[in-house]
Amino acid sequence: MATNTEIVKLESIRKEFPGVVALDGVSFSLKKGEIHALVGENGAGKSTLIKILAGIYTPTSGKITVKGKTYTHLTPSIARDLGIAVVHQELSVIDTQTVAEALFMGEITQGAGFISWKKMNTISRNFLSSLGLDLPVQQSVGSLTIAQKQLLEIARAVFQNADIVVMDEPTSSLSEAEVEFLFNVIKNLKSKGVSIIYISHRLSEVKEIADEVTVLRDGKVTGNLKRGEIDIDRIVSYMVGRKLSFKYGSHQEFRQKKMENRRIGSEILKVEHLKSGKKVKDVTFELREGEILGLFGVVGSGRTETLKAIIGAGKKDGGTIILHGQPIRLRSPYYSVKKDIGFVPEDRRYEGLIFTFNLSQNISLPTFVKRAILGMFGWVEKKLEKMLASSAIEKLRIKTPGIDSRVDALSGGNQQKVVIGKWLFSNSKILILDEPTRGIDVGAKEEIYNLILELASSGISVIFSSSELPEILMLCDRVVVFNAGRTVATFDVDSVTETEILRAATT
Repeated sequence: MATNTEIVKLESIRKEFPGVVALDGVSFSLKKGEIHALVGENGAGKSTLIKILAGIYTPTSGKITVKGKTYTHLTPSIARDLGIAVVHQELSVIDTQTVAEALFMGEITQGAGFISWKKMNTISRNFLSSLGLDLPVQQSVGSLTIAQKQLLEIARAVFQNADIVVMDEPTSSLSEAEVEFLFNVIKNLKSKGVSIIYISHRLSEVKEIADEVTVLRDGKVTGNLKRGEIDIDRIVSYMVGRKLSFKYGSHQEFRQKKMENRRIGSEILKVEHLKSGKKVKDVTFELREGEILGLFGVVGSGRTETLKAIIGAGKKDGGTIILHGQPIRLRSPYYSVKKDIGFVPEDRRYEGLIFTFNLSQNISLPTFVKRAILGMFGWVEKKLEKMLASSAIEKLRIKTPGIDSRVDALSGGNQQKVVIGKWLFSNSKILILDEPTRGIDVGAKEEIYNLILELASSGISVIFSSSELPEILMLCDRVVVFNAGRTVATFDVDSVTETEILRAATT
């Protein structure tokens, strides 16, 4: 449980990059056995602060005190020796290892000159049990669910003697039931004296789990709230420094706004009895002109695989896709682009961006593909590229030193804005969005919601796939419910309850 003993203290931390002050005098402290949430808009400085604590970045100035010893900077090895571990949003466990091997990670127990698999499995099983985890230690990591892999990452950090654990968006891929189980594990760790820095954009979760909240905005601390003071509206005001057009957690005004200046037309896309691999067994739905169609289902329900099959990024084993009244077969995403279909994938880092391209090249890529001039960057195309990038940066408030910046240097939220920005000027008639607000702060979410409404008002049809039911109900016109690879229900969002949708998705 939490004590008054400070285990980490960061004082007046400043970090400068060329042309950018990422952190400007940030102070932060963590007590033993405390769950301290760190929140802020994308680009606020959260990732930079954590990288300084993990020894990846050296601060320009400031002091770092860990367990009573003060440093000007840490290195990854010093941070590890001090018991600091970071569990990243992108999982690092290796699918081909067993759970026990992943837990030990090179510290294989030896017996009589050989690997003692039996001993390793026994130690792993007992340790996981002590955390309340029942993971199959002899099975491959690849056989685990995303939630189980996330729990394994956390367990591995503690197993390797970490008592200061940073969790970066640990619930972004989890269902509500899985989040509840994760919170029980976190509370168990807290009771054992483990200190946790919890980074999340899901403010309702922050309110539930945190003992203390520190808010960053533009590289500065703008608010600090103790347990009894934690209030979502206060956090939001500290985060964004402006009033949002909808009250976080209450979407009535936004739901009314979504029908302003909009007309939903005739059917533009129809999917009939689609089958793809083991995850997509029988999917049927239709999309209308100017409509925002929600796709909802728990993790593993087949939403992502369905979208990939539609655009040609996944195999199609059966069924029919009808576009503008004509059956089509899109052999690859390239042909989807040529047919005026844009796609924002769930995995922005590995599917949505090209890290060898800079920001302006990433944003302009779909436009150049449609013009069939990919790879032919003359001076006219370069001028267009810069114009598109500048417009997207302004429209989406992308925080970047410039249009020539590397996309891998941007925060996760700003990377997501770049992925969405790619399709703003490509003249797509259909835009497919798979978890577009995952890992996005509340201010950026509002910007994306407003952008989607603007696109729909212009006649663009939007498929909005999300595991966050409140945003589906707020933003979409209808919702198609997935359950175990099948579409099981379609509802008008104005005449359905969350309970009805969840029942369809889980029974």
